[in-house]
Amino acid sequence: MVIWNRRSRFSKEPNLQEEYRKYENLCSFKIHHSGLFMKNRGVTYEYGAIDYYDYVDMDVFSIHELADMVRELDNQHSEPISFHFHIPGTQLDFGLLPLLTDVHILVDFGRPMLLVP
Repeated sequence: MVIWNRRSRFSKEPNLQEEYRKYENLCSFKIHHSGLFMKNRGVTYEYGAIDYYDYVDMDVFSIHELADMVRELDNQHSEPISFHFHIPGTQLDFGLLPLLTDVHILVDFGRPMLLVP
């Protein structure tokens, strides 16, 4: 059973506020992938792509689902190297935290933006 929907890069950005108001357990993920972390006057993430997943059901979501999303985006890697959560409004030097288990996703980061190298 798929518990998320990948947004087409060619589609108009949907207004998900109404849907998410009806279902508290839904959220969207913004995933930066296929890039590199660079250090030049602070950490930056370069040469990557951005994709969105909508209607993610956080009641049944796990780190394994995240790995499936990343495999769908970048099938040249059989397994992602690592997952990181970027705290919105912070610089990557200080606001980038590792995602190691389901607890990090479900408890700490209800509406995450994820970076995947």
